[in-house]
Amino acid sequence: KDYDNTISPYSTKSANFTWNSNASYASIGLMRSRLLSVQEREQSFSTATGAIMEWTDPRLLWSPDDFQGINHLYVRRSRIWMPEIVPCERR
Repeated sequence: KDYDNTISPYSTKSANFTWNSNASYASIGLMRSRLLSVQEREQSFSTATGAIMEWTDPRLLWSPDDFQGINHLYVRRSRIWMPEIVPCERR
């Protein structure tokens, strides 16, 4: 009823958020890999894998009691902060 989809979903009460707070949490895990190829001469191999990322952003917290029992919602990823992960290769 009072929802305005043009307003960012971040809480204005926690504008001074820093990742040093005790409420911050981030993790990354790798899913099972699949071996794609082996190059014996170069002593290398290629795999395909996926990553599962989880984090807690205290700016996105709310009380479901204040919003008619809504305890989750879907938001376009372009509308919220996401950790930047850059894959790299080490030799």
